[in-house]
Amino acid sequence: MAVNPLTHRLSNAYDHLTPSERKVAEYIFAHPESVVDITSRELAAAVGVSLGTVINFCRAIGVGSFGGLKVALAKELGQKQLLTASTADTHPVFRQLIETIAATSRTVDLEQLEQASRILEESSSVVLFGGGASGIVCRLAAEMLVYFGRLATSFDQLSTLQVAAQHVTTGTAVIVVSHRGWEPNVVETLKLCRQRGGRTICITNSSTNPLARECEVVLQTSVKTLGSDLDFVVQPVRETQLAVLRLLILHTFGQRYLLQTESTSVKGG
Repeated sequence: MAVNPLTHRLSNAYDHLTPSERKVAEYIFAHPESVVDITSRELAAAVGVSLGTVINFCRAIGVGSFGGLKVALAKELGQKQLLTASTADTHPVFRQLIETIAATSRTVDLEQLEQASRILEESSSVVLFGGGASGIVCRLAAEMLVYFGRLATSFDQLSTLQVAAQHVTTGTAVIVVSHRGWEPNVVETLKLCRQRGGRTICITNSSTNPLARECEVVLQTSVKTLGSDLDFVVQPVRETQLAVLRLLILHTFGQRYLLQTESTSVKGG
């Protein structure tokens, strides 16, 4: 099973928090180091909410108490400090990408990855879709799948997304990419694909959003959520989605490809 870092818990719970609790989450995202050294009352005062809100927030994200929150936060900061030390000479933009992908590697559930890999390996065809820039990620993944001999079709226009379902039959692997997992057209298209016998895999930033709840397998990214469209500008959303797709594809077909390459090299030699 994947470990459950605090940022993972916050991403999963964020959509279901009250407005006041979201303020607590946003403060923790912005000032993680200071939260470790203050009391629950001091956090409430800094955020501008009641002490009860802080306590309810801790329960809502599954850490139980403010003490549990501080322990989880300290553990995650320790891991981040080790990573930061190893990338001290790296440009901050690249460091952010490295840290996000490292966090995602801890978030992806290995059992879910194995299940997704079996679906992909046993599929008769592959359909990938997502709206906007997520659709571009799907197109790149489709091109990669073709190199491994898989018939793959991608779709990226929200207005005509439901056309994707027409390409789904029993045995089709359906891969959906959506950062937030809220877009109604994406969720409805997924439902249509399931009705037609498709096996569904989604790459999204929360395991509790509407898309994830409808999907057979969820591969979760761990991109820091700012709660606005700034996510797509300053956070490495697409890079992380593509990294997870690359992981899935290479985990499924990569070893076989490497063995074939080695065999060809031996015969050629």
